[in-house]
Amino acid sequence: MDKKRLRPVEAAMLMGVSRSMIYVMLTRDDLPSITIGKARRIPAAALDDFIQTQLAQRRDAPKQSVKPPATRRGPQTSRLTRNVRQ
Repeated sequence: MDKKRLRPVEAAMLMGVSRSMIYVMLTRDDLPSITIGKARRIPAAALDDFIQTQLAQRRDAPKQSVKPPATRRGPQTSRLTRNVRQ
C-alpha cells in the first residue's frame, strides 16, 4: 500500500468488500479511522492489522466438525405427484 491514509472506497477495493461493509466495520470500531473535516480516512496500517488479527483469530479458533447434510427419508415424490395419488 503506497498511501498512508485511504478513503473508505479504496479500503473496500483493497479488502474485496463493499463500501457499506467498511462503514459497518468503522461503526463497530473494527477499523480505526480519523476524520479530516467531513472526510473519513483509514490508516493503511490499520487494514494490515485488521487482517492479521482476523487470521490469528481464525488460526486459534477451535476446529468444528462439519456434519453431513441431513438426507430425506421416504419416497422422493413432488407435491404434484402426491396430490394426484390422493
